Amino acid sequence: MVEKSFKNLKLKKLYISVSVVGFFLFAATLVACGLYIRAMRKFKAEKNRSSIHKSSVTSGSTPKNSPQTTTRSSTNSCLSPDLLARIKYSLGEYNIDELKRATNNFSERTKISDNAYNGCVDNAEVLINKIRFEDTKQVIDVHSRINHVNIVNLRGVCYGEDDISGSYLVFEYSSNGTLRDCLSNSLASLSWHKRTQIAFDIARGLHYLHFCTIPPYTHMNINSKNIFLTPNWRAKLAVFGAKAVIGTTKEIESIGSLGG
Repeated sequence: MVEKSFKNLKLKKLYISVSVVGFFLFAATLVACGLYIRAMRKFKAEKNRSSIHKSSVTSGSTPKNSPQTTTRSSTNSCLSPDLLARIKYSLGEYNIDELKRATNNFSERTKISDNAYNGCVDNAEVLINKIRFEDTKQVIDVHSRINHVNIVNLRGVCYGEDDISGSYLVFEYSSNGTLRDCLSNSLASLSWHKRTQIAFDIARGLHYLHFCTIPPYTHMNINSKNIFLTPNWRAKLAVFGAKAVIGTTKEIESIGSLGG
């Protein structure tokens, strides 16, 4: 009788253990499914926004209510009107005198790296990047197709008059500078929370370039000089230069780095 009661007790404990394990497995499965559904919804939403942007880009015409390119100089643009019309936001046109004033005549004090300068235009801090004349159209074309919170925004252009003079692209500038500046500055403390957030932001920017643009883009030079930090320590990936690369099965746009 005692032996039978002991066996019943063991079976009861076994049933309870199996039930508890089964419950936790079921709960974990529900949580995993919920996270997966949430991630898929977010991915589809970004993809839909990209598709809508793509449709507006390839429409070939600009709606009456859409923002137009802001003309700031009387120089004839080397950029075709249809290309400028494809840019969804207002792209300013700057003349060389404005950029000289903004950078104190491109002084060494305002120089960030080769062919890149920090300045102030229209009461806003900007980064001015000089690129080859023949690359101007392609870089603007790339930026007309991308729009993401973790990618540095193109604000305007100062196009060159010939192949020798080159062109200048004007980008937004984040007040905390580059990630390299912060890592090399002993006074700037980056907590592990900030570092994790920066890594997450860069991953989001790269995911957008790889999977949410048509055609997809691949950044060819990810380094701490091409990662800019906002006042609240969010990261933005710089897309300053561009070079076309033809793949074996599809066209891939490779994106260059700071300084062209």
